[in-house]
Amino acid sequence: MRRFLRSSFRGALAGGVAMFVMDLLWYQRYKQDGGSRDFAGWEFASDADSWEKAPAPAQVGHLVAKQVTGKDLQASAWASTMNNVVHWLTGAGWGAVYGGLKTFSDPDTIPFTTLVWGLPYVALVPPRIYKPIWEYDVETIAKDYSAHILYGLSLAALYKALA
Repeated sequence: MRRFLRSSFRGALAGGVAMFVMDLLWYQRYKQDGGSRDFAGWEFASDADSWEKAPAPAQVGHLVAKQVTGKDLQASAWASTMNNVVHWLTGAGWGAVYGGLKTFSDPDTIPFTTLVWGLPYVALVPPRIYKPIWEYDVETIAKDYSAHILYGLSLAALYKALA
């Protein structure tokens, strides 16, 4: 059990750093598309004035918070916080899963990352946070998948480096 917990913790650390690496790629794309914010302003900002306009992680956080507290939080006050908390917990959480799996087997990075990438395209359709995958254009899917592949490769390399 101790080995499993250590491996999961190491995976969570690697997952958090891998999320940062993935965000650097997204930020580079944002700048190439004419974005003007600095990295911190881009990473931690959310101009959403409604939950429908908020990024997917913020919407997930809103749904969870609403279920737990029974209150509907104001998007303009909470979207940025929810987005960052859920985003970073997701990266660290998948890292912990990867680390936990490493105690039993050696998961292949690409299939694991494909699962991490694809699961939201299934799980977030019923609450209408995501559209069905076939409603997205190929460029959107390719950019999203390539960013997640970078996350997975970074996760695997960082996990190994932390050993």
